[in-house]
Amino acid sequence: MRVKAEMKKNLICIFIVLALSLVAACNAKDNGSGDLEPELQNAFRAIYYSTYGLDYPGDEEGIAHCIAYKDEECLKIFNRVMDAKQFIVAQIQADPERVLNITLDTIFTYAEFMPDPKAKQSDPDEELHDVSTDIGAIMALYFFNRDEQDQVILNRMIKAPLKILEYLFYHPHAWMHNRPHPERWVTFVETLPENSFSIHDKKFLIDTLRTTDYKKFGIMLDRPPQK
Repeated sequence: MRVKAEMKKNLICIFIVLALSLVAACNAKDNGSGDLEPELQNAFRAIYYSTYGLDYPGDEEGIAHCIAYKDEECLKIFNRVMDAKQFIVAQIQADPERVLNITLDTIFTYAEFMPDPKAKQSDPDEELHDVSTDIGAIMALYFFNRDEQDQVILNRMIKAPLKILEYLFYHPHAWMHNRPHPERWVTFVETLPENSFSIHDKKFLIDTLRTTDYKKFGIMLDRPPQK
C-alpha cells in the first residue's frame, strides 16, 4: 500500500510539473507574440532615416566616405538603419507571413494619424512618430519580393484609402524597384484617380517601376564586410 501511495504521489508531482511547464510555455509564446509588433515598428522608424536622415549616406560611395573619414554622425545613422534592416530580415526569414501582415497592418493603422502628404506642415517635426512609423513600414515592403507576398500587398492596396496610396507612391521608394512582376503594379498605377495622380505622376511612377538601371540607395545599401 505504501508503494502505491508513493507512486500516486509521484504521478501527481509529474502532472503538476507538466502543467506548470505548459503554462510557462504558453506565457512565453504570448509574450513573444506581443513583443514582435512594437519591435518591428521600432525598426520601421529606424529605416525611415535611410531616406529622410540628413546624415545617411546616399550611395555606396557615400558609405565608403563615411568609413574612410570616420564620420561619426553618418556612421551612427547608417548603423542604426542597418541594425533595423538586419532585424526585419531575420524576422521575415523566421515567419514571413506574420511579419508581412504586421507590416501591412501598421501602414493601414498609422495612416489614420498621418497628415496630408501634399500639405505644408508648420512644424517639420510634427507627428514625426506616426510619419516615420508609417513610411518606414512602406519602405519595408522592399523586403517582400516573392510573388505570393507581392500579390498579398497589391490586394491590400487595391482596397486602400487614397491617403495610403498617396504615401505609397509619394516618393520613389526602393520597394518599387524590387517587385517580382512590375507590370502588375504598372496596371494598378494606371487605375489611380487622376485628380490625385496626374498623367505626369503616373508616367514617373511607371518609369520607376520599369527601371532596372539604377544605383543602390536607401535600404538597398548593405553594411560593408568588416576587415
